[in-house]
Amino acid sequence: MTQKYLPKVDFISIIVTLTVLLSISIAFKAFFSYSKNLSIFGFIILFTAIFAVLYSFPVAYILTKNKLVIKKILSKKTIELHTINTVTKISQSISFTYSTKGFFGYLGKTMDGSTSYSTSLKNNLLIKTNDNKKIIISPTKMNLFQNELRKRLPTQKY
Repeated sequence: MTQKYLPKVDFISIIVTLTVLLSISIAFKAFFSYSKNLSIFGFIILFTAIFAVLYSFPVAYILTKNKLVIKKILSKKTIELHTINTVTKISQSISFTYSTKGFFGYLGKTMDGSTSYSTSLKNNLLIKTNDNKKIIISPTKMNLFQNELRKRLPTQKY
C-alpha cells in the first residue's frame, strides 16, 4: 500500500521564496537594461541557482511497502525501510552549515551532518539509517506519517 504525504511549507519559507524571486526579477531586469553581456552572465547564474534549489525541493514523501521515497521536482531520494534505525521528532531548532535559508524550504546540510529535505523550521522528523546517514523531512501530517513509517519498519525501530 503506497501512501503519499505532502511537505509542510511554513509561512517564513513562503515569504522568503516570494521575496527572493521578486528581488531576482528586479535585479535581472536591471542587468538586462544595463548591458547585454552582463544580463547573459546574470541569467546563467540565476538559472544555475534556481536549478540547484529545484533539484532538491521535495514535492512529496511517499511510503511504499519497502521504501521511503522523497520525491523531488527533478529527482528522487529512495531509502530502503530495512536500513532505517530510528525515526524521531526534532524538538529543538536546527543549525545549518549551509542551506537555502527558506528559499523553497530549508534544503541543505546541518551542523551535525544531517541532510535536510525540510520545508519547515518546525515539525520535522529525523530519520537515521544504519549507514550513519541522517535525513530531515517535514511531512504535513507528521504524527500520521511517523506512525505509518514505524509500522512499516521491519523490526519496529523507533
